[in-house]
Amino acid sequence: MLKKSLFVSFLLISISSWAQNNLLDGVVITENNDTLRGKLKNINYNQAFRVKLYTGTSSIIFNRKDIKSLQVDTINYVKCPFSLWYNAFFQKSVSGPVNLYFHSTNPYLSAFDTDLNENFLKSSIKLYCNDYPNLLDTIKSINKKNIVGFITKYNSWKLTHPESKSYFENHIHTKKFFNFKASFFSPGVGVELGLSKKFTLHSMLKLSIGYGKRLGDWYILPHLNNQIRFYFDSDKRKAQNKRTFRYSGDYVSLSHSILLDGTNNMLGLEYGWQRTLGKNFFYNLSIGGGYLPAQNLPVLIYNIDMGYNF
Repeated sequence: MLKKSLFVSFLLISISSWAQNNLLDGVVITENNDTLRGKLKNINYNQAFRVKLYTGTSSIIFNRKDIKSLQVDTINYVKCPFSLWYNAFFQKSVSGPVNLYFHSTNPYLSAFDTDLNENFLKSSIKLYCNDYPNLLDTIKSINKKNIVGFITKYNSWKLTHPESKSYFENHIHTKKFFNFKASFFSPGVGVELGLSKKFTLHSMLKLSIGYGKRLGDWYILPHLNNQIRFYFDSDKRKAQNKRTFRYSGDYVSLSHSILLDGTNNMLGLEYGWQRTLGKNFFYNLSIGGGYLPAQNLPVLIYNIDMGYNF
């Protein structure tokens, strides 16, 4: 019995000693800009939902939504949008005119913590660093292993050439009047015409592919979808240092769809999200309700699309 008690005591002491040795100096900055110091576990925080800060003999547990950034020894993490509805901690390796982040081993570039771009490395470099001399030759040798060195070098060059502007800087809020686009998920082509800073006319000719007994099993139906979109969060995105380039933002729309075989048409009201990735690629998600006048029938409207802006 004594041996068992000694073993348990030794095990608990070992665990406690390991836990203490696995703690590093840490800082947590909350969304309210409160700064708290203490000790943090020496782990990767990319996917952390909660963070425990040890302060003397006690600890404080923070939910991810309440944290703006944290520091573990010399490693900085910032909370950034990972998708439309999901935030994650990114390790911020380089700060400057262009910031470099890592999530796991994947690098991301951005000018602001609030607006990370897609992680296709070379296309991101062309977006944020295209004003760098001889970039087309330099970019051939850039990879995940040496990207830290390149971004550090670019930022140093940028500070001595403040008059130079990258594609990102010149187009962060550019909205073309005529924007021709092609969609992939629902094959089609169309245009988005800028009526004002927040209103557009969005018109797409698409092929709907699906299955339905009423239409004779598998079917392919061409249809024309017209929308008047109102991008209501443009000012908010600007204030948060997020791009509104090519009408990136959230919108509400009045829509009218016409089947080109003349059998039906639909009126609808939708809520949507459109984002531009890099210079040209985009994705669009929307959901709403519609009405088929010919059948006096309400319907659910949803759209998941990805495509290319020309």
